[in-house]
Amino acid sequence: MTGEWGLRLLVLCLAITPIRRLSGWRWLAPQRRTLGLAAFVYSSLHLLTWAVLDQGLHGPAIVEDLSERPFVWLGASAFLCLLPLAITSTRGWMRRLKRHWSTLHRLAYVALVLAVGHLWWLTKADDRGPIVWAAVAALLLATRLVPWRRAAQRRESGSAVEA
Repeated sequence: MTGEWGLRLLVLCLAITPIRRLSGWRWLAPQRRTLGLAAFVYSSLHLLTWAVLDQGLHGPAIVEDLSERPFVWLGASAFLCLLPLAITSTRGWMRRLKRHWSTLHRLAYVALVLAVGHLWWLTKADDRGPIVWAAVAALLLATRLVPWRRAAQRRESGSAVEA
């Protein structure tokens, strides 16, 4: 349950930018940090639940589970993508990292893809849930590609005019 809430909150966090662009609701922007940190907290709880309740914090059991069950690697990788985002979510880190902050925070999309893969791979019977999450992730990724494509087209048409 904690993992699914982490995924839900991550999706909500990543949905803010396209919603804000479509609606013009600027007040949504500050909510990204709150939702992103909440997604990290739930993901941390999910990882701790697995490590403590499932593996008993037994190092060899954790290593064995990682080596035998590839979906655990996907989940751990998603968590590792979220970790630097949580650490660098403050205004101080934004100032220190400058333009690199935005680049680093694109890891949220990598975490989303890994988390959906983690869920899909561990689902044994009914794939409908993971299919819906994959569709939502694809939609969110597509909304990010459209602005990049438009900017690239503007740059190309601008350079063609200059030539």
